Amino acid sequence: LEDARVLAAKARQAVIDKLATAELKVPETSGEFERGWKRVRKDPGALHHFLSSIPPEKFPAFFRSGLEEELFVSLLETLSTTFLEKGQAQGAAGVLRGIATAPRLQMTLRFLDAKDKERLPALGSSL
Repeated sequence: LEDARVLAAKARQAVIDKLATAELKVPETSGEFERGWKRVRKDPGALHHFLSSIPPEKFPAFFRSGLEEELFVSLLETLSTTFLEKGQAQGAAGVLRGIATAPRLQMTLRFLDAKDKERLPALGSSL
C-alpha cells in the first residue's frame, strides 16, 4: 500500500511538472491569466517566464474585477525575487503598474500579513 502511495505521489508530481513547463499562450482574458497562473504558480522559473511573456499593457485588463490575496502575494514574490535577480526591473515595473489599477487593491493590501506588506517598499526601492 505504501508503495502505491509513493508511486501515485511521483506520478502526480510528474504531471504537475509537465503542465508547469508546457508552453502557455499569452493570455487575453482574466480567466486565461488565472488558469495560466494556477498552472505555474509553484514553479518560480515557469511563473517568471509566464509573466514576462505578457505585454505590460495587458495586465490592467486581468485585474479589472479585483485581485485575490494569494495571486497578489505570488506576484510580489516573483517580482521581488526572480525578476530582479535577472535584472528585469522594467518588466517588474510593468506588472506593478497593472496591479496598481486593480479595483479594491486597498482592501487586498489591508489584509496582507506584515511580512508581505514589507515586500512592497523593498520592491519599490529596487525599481
